[in-house]
Amino acid sequence: MGLQHGKVLEDRRYKYVFRTGPHAGTEVAGAMIHLLRVKPGFKSIAVINQDYAWGRDSWEIARNTLLALKPDVKIVAELFPKFGATDYSTEITRLQALKPDVILSTAWGGDLDTLVRQASQRGLMNTSLFVMPLLESSLERLGKATPDGVLAGMNGDVYFADPEFGGDPKVKRFNQKFAQKTGGQPIYPVGHIVQALQAVADGYAKAIKAGKGQWPTSEQLAEALRGMEFKSQSRPIKLREDGQSLQGLLFGVTKMTAQQNFPVIDQLIYIPAELTIAPVGQKSPQWVKTLSPGIVTSDRIKAVGAARVPVR
Repeated sequence: MGLQHGKVLEDRRYKYVFRTGPHAGTEVAGAMIHLLRVKPGFKSIAVINQDYAWGRDSWEIARNTLLALKPDVKIVAELFPKFGATDYSTEITRLQALKPDVILSTAWGGDLDTLVRQASQRGLMNTSLFVMPLLESSLERLGKATPDGVLAGMNGDVYFADPEFGGDPKVKRFNQKFAQKTGGQPIYPVGHIVQALQAVADGYAKAIKAGKGQWPTSEQLAEALRGMEFKSQSRPIKLREDGQSLQGLLFGVTKMTAQQNFPVIDQLIYIPAELTIAPVGQKSPQWVKTLSPGIVTSDRIKAVGAARVPVR
């Protein structure tokens, strides 16, 4: 999932390696674009990220993107608590004193859950606008601990409450079966698994057809996958020549509804992958420095609308 995985395909070329989900760097660049669309006049930002490769690398992407699109922004704090931290009181106290307009965190999993609970309890989420590109995966666990108004995203565009696909019979059936089996809604890693399986199935079908019914070799399968477009539970995904997928991103704003005991991501927008991913042969930290402020208002970024909350 992390940007380290993104570096795998940026640092060298592989014959048999394919990523069927989005490059994690795209979600960070996309989150900065979304922030500038929602709150263009903010003046200061702080980051609180996990202290390991993903936390450091994702901040490099975010910082470089932000400075390209809003060069006058003031970065007031760069905080990196240890991975697996259980107490964020020191960081929260410092951020409350600094009072940044925006606080970014690309944390995920248990670290993100702990940060949100403690920041919410201490009132920090009421005084600064939080941007959390991976919050979708924690919302159900956090329940009402997440306030309305947090800028949230997911790694990709597979979302159970997506108004464009939540009512699709195939997607609806999958979500219902998942809920029956697990008691919860599928989060973006579930979408990643499904689309990986779909890509493999479609790749084999394409290679078998090209081979007139013969079972393909590894080379033939790799050739079929490269440049292939497939569809899983959302919008079409294309595999580039370097093995990286082009999958768009959904971002929105948290909102509590009567239908769920946890917030949905509302006011959704869709950002095409091509706007946030480095071209083949280029590296994300350097490429995002070339982004133009005009990208924020690009007509290729589409409003998806209100979350489609299923009735229980």
